[in-house]
Amino acid sequence: MRDIPVLSLRDVNLSFGSKTLFDNLTIDIGRFDKITLVGHNGCGKSTLLKVLDGHLPQDTGERYEEPGINIVYMEQDPVFENEEISTEKFLRQQLKDPSLFYKAEEYTQSLEVNLKNPISILSGGERRRLALVSTFMQEPDVILMDEPTNHLDLSTIQWLERKLISFRGAFVVISHDRTFLSNITTAILWIERGHIHRLDKGFEYFYDWQSSLLDQEAQQMQRLGSLLKKEQRWLHRGVTARRKRNQGRIQKLHELREQRATLLQQPRTGNWNPPKEISASKVIIEAFNISKSFGDRVLVNDFSTRILKGDRIGIIGPNGAGKTTLLKLLTGAINPDVGLTKIGKKIDIVYLDQHRSELNPKKSIKEILCPSGGDHVGIGEEHRHVISYLKDFLFSPEQVDSKISTLSGGERNRLLLAKSLSLPSSILILDEPTNDLDMDTLDILQDMLDSYAGTILMVSHDRDFLDKTVTSIISFEENGKLIEYAGSYSDFLSAQKRKEKNVELKSQKPKITPFYKKKPAIEYKNRLTYKHTYRLKKIPTEMQELEKTILCCEEQLHDTTFYERDPKAFNKLSFDLESYEEKKMLLEEEWLKLELIQEELKIKKDEKEKK
Repeated sequence: MRDIPVLSLRDVNLSFGSKTLFDNLTIDIGRFDKITLVGHNGCGKSTLLKVLDGHLPQDTGERYEEPGINIVYMEQDPVFENEEISTEKFLRQQLKDPSLFYKAEEYTQSLEVNLKNPISILSGGERRRLALVSTFMQEPDVILMDEPTNHLDLSTIQWLERKLISFRGAFVVISHDRTFLSNITTAILWIERGHIHRLDKGFEYFYDWQSSLLDQEAQQMQRLGSLLKKEQRWLHRGVTARRKRNQGRIQKLHELREQRATLLQQPRTGNWNPPKEISASKVIIEAFNISKSFGDRVLVNDFSTRILKGDRIGIIGPNGAGKTTLLKLLTGAINPDVGLTKIGKKIDIVYLDQHRSELNPKKSIKEILCPSGGDHVGIGEEHRHVISYLKDFLFSPEQVDSKISTLSGGERNRLLLAKSLSLPSSILILDEPTNDLDMDTLDILQDMLDSYAGTILMVSHDRDFLDKTVTSIISFEENGKLIEYAGSYSDFLSAQKRKEKNVELKSQKPKITPFYKKKPAIEYKNRLTYKHTYRLKKIPTEMQELEKTILCCEEQLHDTTFYERDPKAFNKLSFDLESYEEKKMLLEEEWLKLELIQEELKIKKDEKEKK
């Protein structure tokens, strides 16, 4: 049973020029609803949030909000009227009573917002965190959020997840981050051709539900003897094909991840010395003990890696940790303070510019893709007609001559992808590629990367995107330490949990008191007791048995698939191995103690006989 609505739209219609966005749209938002708003690019998701907020009037229909309810809207690109004031002054202005500023302090500390900095110097991530502080400190009853995870690092995204899960109110959120949506939402609103569908389940059920609705629609229209519209046919085929392609992509990624895991498991002793030659056909980049600092701050500390053709490397870490710096080090854009980076011969690097600086607003789509003229796009050795190529990126043939200035943000992102992926390259650099991309464009990007033959280096905080695209993760740890984990982001998480579990097991493990501390010191007068003599003979045999057991445990733990097959058994065996090794050490200590006593007795006996 749904909550009583605190915010509603009834039979709302809204058009811009000749384009109808909403047709008799009705929405009810309950007091504790946790809703995600989804739909293809340009369907009006952001516009709908503005209508719900009350800042954008509808053409017809009614909007209702419960009297006294506090609605806070966090827009996609936060705008601050006066950017010269400090963040503290801005936050104080958001409060009706400035004496209540203590409400903001919890959030500024959690999100590490510097209260003294003027807004004008803040980075994209800092502006987003400031907007989050402003949103929550106002103690809203309903939050409307448009792409809140853009420009946020993983730790902040996870903070936001926890905050929204425990939030005692309602929210409607637009996001391309599938993992984020799966973790926080309990209902879905899907905008489709001006109408809205609702499912009271979490986002993980969306694609199956969407597919079933499209199947029902297709069957109904066929029964009526009507042909499906081109748009409907394309959409249905796209959803079905996407699910099939995902299965093939997963299998291919598993194979690539196994290859990367094998490389990372190769033993390295001492310094990793660079070879005299590097093979451009196989090894793309090698880094040998590189370090980089800026002032007293160490960003990269003694990192080595070998990146092969076809590798897809994801780089993660907090904002400001040095991820972009690492990209520049690996591609030779900057030199390390210590160490050496070698790049293969004849390596072409293409950088996917998410700021769209390469798109001249006065040019047409065709001029961007065919800068030398003609109507064909060169893609490696292949040439495709520009209209055919544009269809892969969801553009209609009628848009080929459209000026860049007339395109929406999502359309510009798709065009940028089309341009970047058509260029010849050995290495593709993606620095936060998912920011400002809708889900349709993300699916296109994943398909394109799947078919890309070169090497990919990407910085991303989108966990679902990393799971579907990378073969290993380079993680920024403390003090510039970098660790590479084979596999996806989920594999990285499993490795982190395994570390935490081992630390926890070690802390919970009962301390074993050495033999000679368990009991008073061995008492002897002129000889060892029978029990001690027996132990002296028995201990070497026990140690041999323990050594065999330890060797067997180590062989099992060296199996790289053991943890994936049975994490509990892996953790238990790790704990047992530590216990066996400690028991062996205690046996050695016990044996040594008895040997020393026996030797002392022998010396005393010899001295006595001499007398």
